Amino acid sequence: MPTTFPTQDFLALLPVAVLTLGAIIVLLTEVFLTSDKRGYQAVLTAVTAAVAGVMPFAYRTGGPIFGGQAVVDDFSAFVTVVVCAGLALSALVGTGWLAARNAERGEFYALATFAACGMVLLGMAADLLVAFVAIEVMSIATYALSAYLRRGRRPSEAAFKYLVLGAFSSALLLYGSALLYGAAGTTLFAKLAAHPGHDAIYVAGFALVTGGLAFKVAAVPFHVWTPDVYEGAPTPVTAFMAAGVKTAAFAVLARLFVTAPVTDYAQRSAIF
Repeated sequence: MPTTFPTQDFLALLPVAVLTLGAIIVLLTEVFLTSDKRGYQAVLTAVTAAVAGVMPFAYRTGGPIFGGQAVVDDFSAFVTVVVCAGLALSALVGTGWLAARNAERGEFYALATFAACGMVLLGMAADLLVAFVAIEVMSIATYALSAYLRRGRRPSEAAFKYLVLGAFSSALLLYGSALLYGAAGTTLFAKLAAHPGHDAIYVAGFALVTGGLAFKVAAVPFHVWTPDVYEGAPTPVTAFMAAGVKTAAFAVLARLFVTAPVTDYAQRSAIF
């Protein structure tokens, strides 16, 4: 049976492709750098973010992609614009902040751009496994950014706490996804909505997934990591995390809950 290459689906991922290419270019400029001045890397990151932010409007390929595992719509475009704006602002603010501390390196901008890739993917995710992969792409980069200033105890403490608690939240999300798959036979948001939602395995899985995502948005009682991480991380990183990470995590939470019918949503809201 002949299959066609999903060109339109890959076109929908152009923002992610642009951000990935920009991060690679920044890393290559660091390798071949012949001067101590790195201000152009911040400008390059900002330009990459601007181009990626325009892509959802330049190529309107709305609707489900890759068999419904992701969705491209106005909501995902909004998330992409917010994340790209946060990346551009943090890069432009970070260049002076890092230069004053003799800590400006291309790795900073590359890690921030890779984190933005995960955030953009989260805005499109309509499947628990896609959401998990996107969260890990985002999280690993932000773990490293939290410890970017290695001198002193606060950055190391911030990164260690963020890593340990982040791994715990990822475990909750993955275990909850496994339970939901066992109960409903799918990880797609749209098909999970068709499940009655009365059995204990389904409810437990939904609760664990909600808890794992609540960590990323620092919702009570999963917010205990926030003060130490925000204090120990570089100020531009804190700003980017407060804007980008929260936006992406709220996006996947909203898509997960809103996808369910009103009656089922009300039942599940009462449970939690």
